[in-house]
Amino acid sequence: GAEFCQFCAVERWSILNALSRFGTFSGVQQITAEELSLPTFSFAKASFTSPYISFTPYEDEDENGKTLDPPPASDRAIWMKYKGGFPFIDIAGRYVVQGTGFSPSEAQGMSAAQIAAAIKNQTGVGRQMLGVANELTAAICSADGNQPTSVCSPQIAGLASQFPTH
Repeated sequence: GAEFCQFCAVERWSILNALSRFGTFSGVQQITAEELSLPTFSFAKASFTSPYISFTPYEDEDENGKTLDPPPASDRAIWMKYKGGFPFIDIAGRYVVQGTGFSPSEAQGMSAAQIAAAIKNQTGVGRQMLGVANELTAAICSADGNQPTSVCSPQIAGLASQFPTH
């Protein structure tokens, strides 16, 4: 992703939600994406621990569009195969997510607390973010053999078909 990117900004809420079902983040920083001034997070200095999956984030550019943490050549080649747009997620070499499932403008003008409350209450943009988190969870479950079973329910498993495969 890129810290300035409005699409990345809204997608990160879903990524954090989905991956937190499998493990624990540390070092995630709250930022504001330059485009649309959206509250979001940066994975630039984050780490993720899980007994089930790994997560290797790259924040290609900072909030001002300057190179920050570009992916290595092998990962960049996969990203460029899909035209290099932001955000881009490769799940275990099986599923690709590019862009987001809804308009970032739906979160415009909201504070981080308002977005978090919308996710918790499953209303408005929060409902959409949670839907994307569920779809990401389904793809991860499909790729990791449906582990843990407490996360990878049959209802979640059916959502994996939403993603294009490699």
